[in-house]
Amino acid sequence: MNVILSECTKQCTVTFIDTHVGHLNDLGNLPLDKVTKDIIASKISEHIPFEHILDEVRDNISNNVLERTHLLTKKDLYNIEASYNLNNESVLHKNDALSVESWVQTVRSDDRFSLVYYKPQDNIDPLFPNLKKEDFVLIIMNNYQKSMLEKFGNDVICIDGMNSYNFNLTTVLILDDMREGFPCAFMISNRVDEGVLKILFSQIRALTGLIKPKVFMSDMAECFFNAWLVEMKQPKFRIYCTWHVDRAWSKNLTKVKLKEKQAEVYKIIRTLLHEQDAKAFENIFESAINQMSADEQTCEFANYFVSQYGNYVQSWAYCHRIHAGVNTNMHIERMHCTLKHIYLQGKKVKRLDKSLYALMKFIRDRSIDRLIVIHKGKITSKIKELRKRHKHSLEMSHEMVMKATEDSWDIISKKYSEMYTVNRLKISCDCQIQCQDCLFCIHCYTCSCIDSAIKSNMCKHIHLVCQFQYSISNQKNNGMLTNCLVVNNNLNNMPNTDGEHNNETSNILSQLNNSAITSQLSLELEKRKLQESFNKVLNEISTIEELNVLKKLFYL
Repeated sequence: MNVILSECTKQCTVTFIDTHVGHLNDLGNLPLDKVTKDIIASKISEHIPFEHILDEVRDNISNNVLERTHLLTKKDLYNIEASYNLNNESVLHKNDALSVESWVQTVRSDDRFSLVYYKPQDNIDPLFPNLKKEDFVLIIMNNYQKSMLEKFGNDVICIDGMNSYNFNLTTVLILDDMREGFPCAFMISNRVDEGVLKILFSQIRALTGLIKPKVFMSDMAECFFNAWLVEMKQPKFRIYCTWHVDRAWSKNLTKVKLKEKQAEVYKIIRTLLHEQDAKAFENIFESAINQMSADEQTCEFANYFVSQYGNYVQSWAYCHRIHAGVNTNMHIERMHCTLKHIYLQGKKVKRLDKSLYALMKFIRDRSIDRLIVIHKGKITSKIKELRKRHKHSLEMSHEMVMKATEDSWDIISKKYSEMYTVNRLKISCDCQIQCQDCLFCIHCYTCSCIDSAIKSNMCKHIHLVCQFQYSISNQKNNGMLTNCLVVNNNLNNMPNTDGEHNNETSNILSQLNNSAITSQLSLELEKRKLQESFNKVLNEISTIEELNVLKKLFYL
């Protein structure tokens, strides 16, 4: 085909040649035949992974004969999936906005799904005049998410966002009794600022009441925390994610001209970060700023550091987050990666309805994960770290332990010439993260080392103290009787959680029983497919006779 556009006459001249010239009948330029497409489409409809389909095709190359099918790629599979309407289980309408509207109306009919707030584009909401006509806000929190927020929201609240094209996903996440992240609310919006975040928190407050977390962790943007303070209660700790802070520092080290100086400055600010004594931190901070400001090579970085972090030391310095219970928001980072690479298959999804569908599947699967934890148990990363530290403690000598008071012990580190203090807390909790050998959970003791005080692990020093106590008791009471008493005492102090777990199980099962919603969404999808088929038939009609036949079929 040759196309010529005349700039003078604005006319377009097209020369079409209906035969191929200039090249052979190459396999790469041939389309797949209909039979092959039908076979592949049937496999896709059975949810066979693309990798398995490609493997099967490529394993069948024989007789040294190359066919078009053997050149099958993932792009071909995606095209077949689209042409056979196999990828649209979440698409209720070709128009994304109408598809989202249909989803909202369907979900809104079921109270269990708690569509907290919805403001479509091209609408004005008199309740929130700060929202512009072009703004879009959708807040989702189902009943089970609400119950999890009410149960664990007074401990740790993590908030972060991810951006995709014109929309932002903001997640409110808690840490459960296994110290694993659980998303309790989502907001999809075209912008994220203090005004929009106030709407998110006010709508959550209307359902859960005021929430006062021990720890509030968010991005370094102040809009998250400022909006929280307006609608909720002041937390004990307001901290930045250490990983985000370190990444920002590393990125801005380019303000230091010399590579050698960059390493020196980075060492200084990392020392500041790790200092656990507040008084010592103040002295080191002042000295470090004076030193960097006086050097021409580092003064630009010093100005950046003071302006961005000087007034917020309580949010990033270790000395201001002792025993806070969390140090990074990697739970949210991990959740966003899972959502992107598993539920969205690593693709940049441009349609909002597909993102909503993936989000609902993610919430469903995280709820089922809780069922697995309740009924089967789960070896989480926290438990793996606990067991690793117990093994390390077995290599340590009891001679390193000195009893200071009835409920505290000093541990001398011969390797680093430091002393750590372990304190026993007189508490009773239903924590699931316990050492099966020491018979205590992570909340029964604290240690002054970074692993316990900052990273909230049951460190090797705590394990060592537990073993030390056990050995002393064995020496005094000949072992067996004391061992039984210790085991029985700890078991008796553990609260009975059977009733609580039964209630949580019922709550999850009620939430997962979404047959009504599924039926309604399936109905909308089937109606759309029928409409597309009808339109296709209608477009192929070329005579009045054919049109009359169609009218008779529908009694028109």
